[in-house]
Amino acid sequence: MKNAIKFIGSVSLLAMISAQAMAGETLEIRNFIGTIDVVTGDYDKITITDADGAHVSTSTGHTLVDDGRKINNANCRSTKSSVKIGIGKWSWNKRTGYKDLDEYPKLLIKAPDFTHVIIKDSILFGNIDDVAS
Repeated sequence: MKNAIKFIGSVSLLAMISAQAMAGETLEIRNFIGTIDVVTGDYDKITITDADGAHVSTSTGHTLVDDGRKINNANCRSTKSSVKIGIGKWSWNKRTGYKDLDEYPKLLIKAPDFTHVIIKDSILFGNIDDVAS
């Protein structure tokens, strides 16, 4: 009997946590190359500081960052002090066409706890705090 009570209590708690997560905001990042820092906390909505030219659109419960960059054939080069990203055909001889990561947008995003994060066709560097998905 005790196991049944524990199981029912666990299922109830899981359902409550899932419902809370489903009610959260959604942050979607697409076609983006750059640095992001997502800080979660007791915020009522998603706010983006200093989008550096990246297109940001917001509707009820959904924030979209779409920089319109094509990520096909992306190549990264890194050293101890820098990261460079090149777009286009790669070859062993390719030495040009790379841009330093600092030349791409940097986003500071503040989001409520239990925010859902969707990332599509992007090259991201940075940190994301605990999120719902």
